[in-house]
Amino acid sequence: MKTMRWTVLFLAIASFATAQSAKYHFNYTVTVKQGMSQQYEDFIKKLVEAAEKNGDAQNWYTFQPTAGTTGGQYMIVLPHESWEARDSWTSIRDMLVEAFGEKEAATIRRLGSVAVTESETTESQLAPALSTHSDR
Repeated sequence: MKTMRWTVLFLAIASFATAQSAKYHFNYTVTVKQGMSQQYEDFIKKLVEAAEKNGDAQNWYTFQPTAGTTGGQYMIVLPHESWEARDSWTSIRDMLVEAFGEKEAATIRRLGSVAVTESETTESQLAPALSTHSDR
């Protein structure tokens, strides 16, 4: 079931990513502790609020696999066109401090970090010229 779950997730992301046509995708996969999904989602909502307050133009997309899982896993995808664009992103810490101040930012970061049991980051590059199509 784990393979099916990630295959479904990958297909959803690949379809969306292809439609968006960004060359690179930074992928952050998070596993949340049992019973702490709502707390993690509250943390993500605070990140969205901070980005809006700061006028951050970076888009990201969050996916949650549902087939074959008890929940608690999230994949956050940030598309970008170049390494320079990736390097210019504001850190989560700095984004929260700018929006909420040092003290509240620390509280918000703890809200997210205590809910997470593990995380993994990957970077992918779309290469349409290397793809094959079964429509022939």
